[in-house]
Amino acid sequence: MGGIYVDRESYGYNTNRVALYRYFLEPLGVSVDKWSMGVRGRSRTYSFADVFSTYANVLQPQLEASLGSNPVPGLSAPYDCAGATGLITAVNTTLSSLPPADAVPLYTDVQRIFNKSCIECHGGLLYPPYGNYGSVLNLSEDETPPAGADRLDRSYGIVTSAYITTNPATSFLYQRITATSENCPFGLMPCGGPPLSKADIETIRRWIVGPPSAPNTRGDPHIKTVDGVNYDFQSAGEFVLLRGQNLEIQARQTAVETDSPLGPNPHTGLTSCVSLNSAVAVRVGAHRITYQPNISGQPDPSGLQLRIDGKLTTMGAQGILLASGGRIIQTTAPGGIQIEAPGGTIVVITPDWWDYYRLWYLNIDASHVRATQGVMGAIGRGNWLPALPDGSLMGPKPADLNRRYQDLYGKFGNAWRVSNASTLFDYAPGTSTGTFTIASWPKGESPQSCTLPRRPEGMKPPLKALALEVAQKHCSALVADDARANCVQDVRVTGEPGFARTYLLAEKIARNAVPTAPILVFPENFKIDLVKPIAFTWDKASDLDGDPLTYRHCVWEVKEKFTFKKCDATSIETTSWGRGIVYAVLVALAGCLSFAVLILLGMKNRRGPLVLVVIAILAAVILAFYLGWTSTVSRTVSELESGKAYYWKVIADDGKGGSTESETRRFTIK
Repeated sequence: MGGIYVDRESYGYNTNRVALYRYFLEPLGVSVDKWSMGVRGRSRTYSFADVFSTYANVLQPQLEASLGSNPVPGLSAPYDCAGATGLITAVNTTLSSLPPADAVPLYTDVQRIFNKSCIECHGGLLYPPYGNYGSVLNLSEDETPPAGADRLDRSYGIVTSAYITTNPATSFLYQRITATSENCPFGLMPCGGPPLSKADIETIRRWIVGPPSAPNTRGDPHIKTVDGVNYDFQSAGEFVLLRGQNLEIQARQTAVETDSPLGPNPHTGLTSCVSLNSAVAVRVGAHRITYQPNISGQPDPSGLQLRIDGKLTTMGAQGILLASGGRIIQTTAPGGIQIEAPGGTIVVITPDWWDYYRLWYLNIDASHVRATQGVMGAIGRGNWLPALPDGSLMGPKPADLNRRYQDLYGKFGNAWRVSNASTLFDYAPGTSTGTFTIASWPKGESPQSCTLPRRPEGMKPPLKALALEVAQKHCSALVADDARANCVQDVRVTGEPGFARTYLLAEKIARNAVPTAPILVFPENFKIDLVKPIAFTWDKASDLDGDPLTYRHCVWEVKEKFTFKKCDATSIETTSWGRGIVYAVLVALAGCLSFAVLILLGMKNRRGPLVLVVIAILAAVILAFYLGWTSTVSRTVSELESGKAYYWKVIADDGKGGSTESETRRFTIK
């Protein structure tokens, strides 16, 4: 505090250096002010400062080497603490490049918290007391990840599989770090240790919630970033839209001829020729999913091809369950699919067929994403575009239009263009990502014409642009202002009204109200010595759209990783608040009939009894609605092993792509 670490009474030679090294070590998960000298780390010691020089002899050369390979402007050897070219000055200078305080945390921020506060028990070593209650929850980094994997992929995959939802209130992880009981190991975590700081708890909460905006790319690729910035990106080729832990989304953009260029974009200020999203590839954990036209290159209006890990797949009405924990389901749009990743991330693909050009095009929407890199990535303070793959920033928007074009489609676009090594797409023999690349597109900052550099033989001329009023009429039903404005541009410049239909289908899916979370009743959390069979019980969820709901009841052993295959295959179908309304209407009709009979029997002038009858009818209607709406659902299970611990939860699904998970509870069979 105030530049003085609070562990000790002595403030000698090492004080400033310990404070400075905290800046380097804390982001790596090393808790300098609570340095642990033991393997278990149960008894904290405060002798780090006394032996700091021993560690500095190892750490200092490594840090100096990194500063030499990745220099900080204004910093040069010798790396002293103070002075105009010192470390403290350099640290203060680099603070301006940090993301804003309200930016969505990265998983590296969450892993740092795990490293310093959780892996003593949840590190795969199974020390007691954790060893007595062990589950699959290993939060340590993977020192030897498989080829192509990241050292954080394992812990991220475990945490997102069952320990978080998109709502902190129903996330098992958040419940444990904010619990009020200190009944170890069923109460507050870390178990038996100090609670996490408020800053660390808030970091985890914000990471669970994810970004405030739902990024997307629609029509002639209009981009909305994870932080809600809209800009146009009209290149031709294959690009990384989003990249994060265990998730990557790539899109193929195909150039199309138009009668005139697209007008200046409000964010970039650039006029450009247009392209369309014509294929998408998504990595979910270890799975590679592609949704693209027939790879033979022959136009096929019958539909797109779905492949999982390179294998052509046909999806049935029940969808496809992924071994890594996600699933793929159909949407309400013709040919539309929804890819769900563990942790609640959703990617919705809405396709349509442009018959004039014999071409498929796609709208791609994502929600609850925790990825922040890519063409749809976050834009840092003082920057006009997302960061590059190596983390370097694009800086403020240039004043010169040609410089903007070179930065957007040259430096930035090429940095996020996929290579033969990084592509997720499937290709026909003899083709590659280069087959779909047109480096010169979209033809400069102010193109005069939008003809393709290599026109296929027999290609039709572009359609004539539509009048603004005509395009506005086609797009008038859209609710979101930015979507409606983009739709008008696309319909007008392409001369194709079908773009409005695709926008409407995508917006309808995005605006679907998801159900409320089912409320678990029995068994209670951490219930022990349960006797089989068990009647699992939960209160029904509700749906604002009145859609009938399906419940998936999921039970799995604590030592197993959750996937959708742990849920009952035969879902439980119920109605939502609609049944309550039916009950209430029936009771109201019966009450009105009784009221009419009483009047006919001569009770018209006896107001007192009639008032009581009216009150009774109203009470009966309310009670009928309540009983029809809040009744519980139950499922009895007997196929559980004695002496074992399990998790359970319930997923409510509205059949339109909207689903919500309950909290996760733990119980033990006697």
